[in-house]
Amino acid sequence: MYLPYATMHEDICSLALDKKVFLIIVPFHKQLDIDGSSTIPIPAIQTVNSSVLRFAPCSVAVLVNHSPVEENTAFRSATLPSPAVYFFGGPDDREALACGLRMAEDPAVGSPS
Repeated sequence: MYLPYATMHEDICSLALDKKVFLIIVPFHKQLDIDGSSTIPIPAIQTVNSSVLRFAPCSVAVLVNHSPVEENTAFRSATLPSPAVYFFGGPDDREALACGLRMAEDPAVGSPS
């Protein structure tokens, strides 16, 4: 693993504590290929995410990007899904839902570029 990734979670959690944030958003460790299949996981991101989830001083949300890795404008505009938040009822879900609601108010979210 590339060395900076080994301690990146410490920086993320420390900054979250210093800034008194309520929610840390981390990227999902997989993306979708152009055909919609899942790519091989990115181990460095997966490790950072696991550590952030373990040590975070606040709620953590995992942002899953469903747009393909290699996209063209025509494909993206035809298949880009609307944002969604899975809500199961816990405090972390409430933070993610509040963030999702704020994102949904932005007219640029989910619209083709």
